[in-house]
Amino acid sequence: MRVRRSQGRFSDIIKPPDPPRYGMMLDAFLDGTLSMDGTEQTLMEYVKVARIMGYLDLWNMEAGDVVVVRQYVRIKPETPYRKYDGETYSGPQDPPIVYLTPKESDYGNKITVQQTVGDLKSFNYNFIREK
Repeated sequence: MRVRRSQGRFSDIIKPPDPPRYGMMLDAFLDGTLSMDGTEQTLMEYVKVARIMGYLDLWNMEAGDVVVVRQYVRIKPETPYRKYDGETYSGPQDPPIVYLTPKESDYGNKITVQQTVGDLKSFNYNFIREK
């Protein structure tokens, strides 16, 4: 609370409260294209406190292609990443966009992609984080 002198008297000036926050405040975080090489490759890794979500575009998968997406989390700074979830995608995808659900972590989130079968492809991705 601030006090100001006005016409020889003190009067209180009260700052109105901040308006309530509705919904999430999002920040563009990471985007690009990852070319597969047959190994498990890191698509995204973030080691600070955050809530991150994203998209992976598998539009160019063909019959015979197999791609594995894995999600890892670290729950203490001195521990290795542990697998949280994994999903295997085979052949053409309909719909082609994979939504990588929000994950929160104090010490690290990591998402990997591995093409295990088929002609090696490149995949576009986009991640956002909550502010």
